[in-house]
Amino acid sequence: ARIARGEANFEAVGEEAQFDLTAFADRSAAQDACREEKTWSAKYTEAQVPPVPGVDSHAYYRNAGGLDGLNLFMCTGTVVAQVLLEGEGSSLDPATAHSLAQLFASRIHKAAAAQ
Repeated sequence: ARIARGEANFEAVGEEAQFDLTAFADRSAAQDACREEKTWSAKYTEAQVPPVPGVDSHAYYRNAGGLDGLNLFMCTGTVVAQVLLEGEGSSLDPATAHSLAQLFASRIHKAAAAQ
């Protein structure tokens, strides 16, 4: 079940960030969802986003609907989270995704602890 969703618009750099947090019934279901996403996204270019302590993560670039995107998925316990940066012609800096992921990581851990 989706337990949190949000958006932020960084007009100065022309990027929009979206956050999505989903909790699964058990750890196995969450791990399956993470593996499926990682397998599905393997066809896209990997984004070199530094790891976030305490979560398994993977990131990739994708273009859809004329927008460039950098997708970062994070998994811990029963929770899967996504940080998506979108920008029209933006460089989509992996450091930006990492910074946002670090802010979001505490929320992921709190959600996982509540399960």
